[in-house]
Amino acid sequence: MTCKKNYISICKVISIIFVILIHIISKIYSSCDITSANFRVITFLDVISRFCVPIFVMASGSIFLNRDDSPKKMIFKYALKIYIIFVISNFIYKYIYYQVLSGNAFNFPHIFNDLLSSLSLQSIFQLWYLRVILILYLLTPLIKLLRFNIKIDTIILIILFILSILIKNYLLTTLIGYIFYYYAGYYFDKYDIKKYKYIFYILGLISIIYSYNMSISSSIKLNTPSLVYIDYLSYNIMIYSVSLFIFIKNISTKLNNKTLDIFNKLSRYVFGIYLVHGIIIGGLDYVNIINLYDTNINIFTIILNTLITLIISYILIYIFYKIKDKRIKNI
Repeated sequence: MTCKKNYISICKVISIIFVILIHIISKIYSSCDITSANFRVITFLDVISRFCVPIFVMASGSIFLNRDDSPKKMIFKYALKIYIIFVISNFIYKYIYYQVLSGNAFNFPHIFNDLLSSLSLQSIFQLWYLRVILILYLLTPLIKLLRFNIKIDTIILIILFILSILIKNYLLTTLIGYIFYYYAGYYFDKYDIKKYKYIFYILGLISIIYSYNMSISSSIKLNTPSLVYIDYLSYNIMIYSVSLFIFIKNISTKLNNKTLDIFNKLSRYVFGIYLVHGIIIGGLDYVNIINLYDTNINIFTIILNTLITLIISYILIYIFYKIKDKRIKNI
């Protein structure tokens, strides 16, 4: 990885930690007493974690929109690979959760339906993200037509941001929102905006405060935990995510080579950790090592549960790559 792209490794490693954190607290958040102090702590953790998926998408955009892969390569190498991984992973997840962890007897028709739903991209748990990436990969040749110069690209980025706010159709808003993140990754990777960085940092901090306060107030108003202001495609989370992406890119230039090397090595395992961590969380909850529904959980336990999941997932994927590399070496 070139020096310029070192920050992408940092983005991936940091993001996967917060993806796991969100999944550790998601069920607690949805069932927590909104008047409790614990709800405020969990809401804050949820808010500051919401950059994770957007930054994953921006990292992909910074890579694929800044190089000239042919449409054939994007479709038959990258998109097809994601589709195959989705089908296999989604089917395994459904089998483990609906058959193994649920204690159900072997049911071939049910398993067959799980396979069909996986083939038709009906996702379970965190695997919806692969569906988003698959669509973005397929659209990459078209999105590349929107690359011009800094002036026009800035206008396009602003238009995508505004459209994602104004359009109320869910599917169209979702599509435009993730195209915005994908394009933003390309934009902020290609163009140097250092003279504006502090403006973005301030906007990012304001977005965190705004997201937290609005999440608390809307939850109290609705008398139930609200996700409106911590949605990945809410304008405030968009601003926060972009500002953090810029911050990581800028701060990466100040890190020494040893630190960058650690991030680059760890980033190899991020995608695998993403694929397996949901099963690890479910398994740990099943054997009562962690409790996904403990509304009285403290911040220390949340962090500990996140680290346990991360370490187990990392070990499994590290072993997988060791075996894979050894097999390739012996061929």
